[in-house]
Amino acid sequence: MLAVCLLLAAAGSLAQERDKKAVRLAAKGAKLAAEAKPIWKAFVDDPSALTMADLTTVIDAYESAIDRFHESLEIEEHSGINGQILSLARRLAKLRFEEMTREARARQAAREQRQEKEESKKPDPKPEPEEPQEKRGEPEEPGESEDADEPDPPDDGEQESEEPRRFVLPELIEPPDVARRNTQRLRNFLMHEYFANRKFAKLVVRCSRCNGGGKVRTGRLDKYRRPITKTCPGCNGSGALLKEEAARKGFWLVMSPLYRSDPDQAAFFAAQLEGWRADPRTIPEFLKSFRILSIDNHGLWATAVYSEKGYTPGNKRTFHRKVKRMFVRLGRRWYVFDEEADAGIFEPDPDEDD
Repeated sequence: MLAVCLLLAAAGSLAQERDKKAVRLAAKGAKLAAEAKPIWKAFVDDPSALTMADLTTVIDAYESAIDRFHESLEIEEHSGINGQILSLARRLAKLRFEEMTREARARQAAREQRQEKEESKKPDPKPEPEEPQEKRGEPEEPGESEDADEPDPPDDGEQESEEPRRFVLPELIEPPDVARRNTQRLRNFLMHEYFANRKFAKLVVRCSRCNGGGKVRTGRLDKYRRPITKTCPGCNGSGALLKEEAARKGFWLVMSPLYRSDPDQAAFFAAQLEGWRADPRTIPEFLKSFRILSIDNHGLWATAVYSEKGYTPGNKRTFHRKVKRMFVRLGRRWYVFDEEADAGIFEPDPDEDD
């Protein structure tokens, strides 16, 4: 009995420490965002008044703040943090476009200066001899002119028109080294967040109370002096326990803050998590292997093609599939893009207090 009490006390103390750590991380993220807010206000008033050093400072501060907020959510959900991540991400999109525009102007100015220097070093060209004038004659027939040989351009109605997209995401053309770094972050996200947390070994552990059998002894004997068993109260007879931290990372925290801020989506996942907790066999699928085939990075969003092999506990079948999905980058982190919820993820928030 004493051992059980000590174990419960230790578990309670550990839970309190985790809660305190989550609060500290959220407070640190809020502090970073608050320290950079004066620079953001100056940017809103006059973007040209900020130097490149100021832009770099506020971008780094907002990216670090988003990282701290996300680490806090990995420990425990806190109200309002999703909204703060989304607000900072929308600001970051504006700041990055300003930074990209300035860098493009600087490159263009440097290119023009080089061209001017090269032209100034070249000797003056010699005057070209005048060409003899052609004899005047009868005008050429329309059929003999060069313009007549060129085919007429097709009408607008004849050109193939692509199907309009339901959403428009801005493209951020980054320098090659930055693009490679962010593409690698997307690879890490897919391998270590998405795939690693959906594996069977991460999601499910054997119940220690019944040792995976789903039954425990009651301490009584039947008339044949055989031990009477009952359904294990720890795992509800499934013989397995859900690792909620992995389930949240693999199915919930990979979604964008805009998706997670939807009350209907939050209620749906809470109900789904409750069902998985009661019986882990109701989890949709476990992944066994994962291979990234290609990544098309557009700065703030990307498209990835990958192949999966997994097992569905419900029908006890193995599946192979090729998946193509979109992802959005908020700060340094990538998230799964949902077409319904995330269509306006980079649009300005009218309720935001600048």
